[in-house]
Amino acid sequence: MFSFKKMAILSLTTALLLSLSFSISSAQTKKRTEDTEWCELNGRVLNAKTGEAISEAKVQIVDSEKNVKTDEDGRFTFEKVSEGKHMLKIEKEGYRKWAKIINVREGLRVVLSVKPESEQ
Repeated sequence: MFSFKKMAILSLTTALLLSLSFSISSAQTKKRTEDTEWCELNGRVLNAKTGEAISEAKVQIVDSEKNVKTDEDGRFTFEKVSEGKHMLKIEKEGYRKWAKIINVREGLRVVLSVKPESEQ
């Protein structure tokens, strides 16, 4: 049987180890955040059938919940997007919903073609 003293030492040791592992995990997460490369993502949304710009389309980076609307030329800009893969989603009334994974990197410009709902 364990004595009270041994049980207290075992509990204290376990708590110390858990605390230490949490501290290491937090430090690694913080380092990843500091090392993140930020980019600006620019693009344009066009009608897949006519090639015309689509204004006022909602463009969203799904994993960050950031979203913007396209301007009258169909252009959009996201500032401070982390490099790497992100799911982009486009919604505009009268057009099919569109989603695709984009590998974001510095200097990337994307042209996204969205089909009208009437087109199969």
